[in-house]
Amino acid sequence: MLAFGLAQAAHFAQAADALNGKSLYLNGPTSGGTTCAACHSASPANNVSNILAAANNPSVISAAFAANKGGMGALYNGKFSSAEIADLAAFIGNPNVTAAPAASVAPASLSFGGATVGQDSGALATTPFQHRLGGVEHRQHRAWRQPWRRLPAVRR
Repeated sequence: MLAFGLAQAAHFAQAADALNGKSLYLNGPTSGGTTCAACHSASPANNVSNILAAANNPSVISAAFAANKGGMGALYNGKFSSAEIADLAAFIGNPNVTAAPAASVAPASLSFGGATVGQDSGALATTPFQHRLGGVEHRQHRAWRQPWRRLPAVRR
């Protein structure tokens, strides 16, 4: 049982970051250079030059660099770390990835008045909000009244 838990922890510790892959794909290596989108289009979903073969498969990208397939080796060898290549593969496998919505509370700060540090103070109220992507819309969650319930998933 412990071995299974450690294996799961190792898997999640090495999980690829599709959002970082998206940034690398659209903006190029952090050290500068051509973007992947320049040859493969802005979305991997278009499958230009069979890029979907690399979906969640970093070894396909590494092999393309090593073989200088389409000139990629000349452009990218040594420009991406193995983690960044895994991130690129994760983005290619999930081209519609978006950032998680921001969360906030109202009011943004709490004032404890003249309370001395280390002493109890009266109860203060705050309300958690989860903002939707792309705008100022938000909805108030009722989970703060029922802490045993999980916050609902954001609709995308």
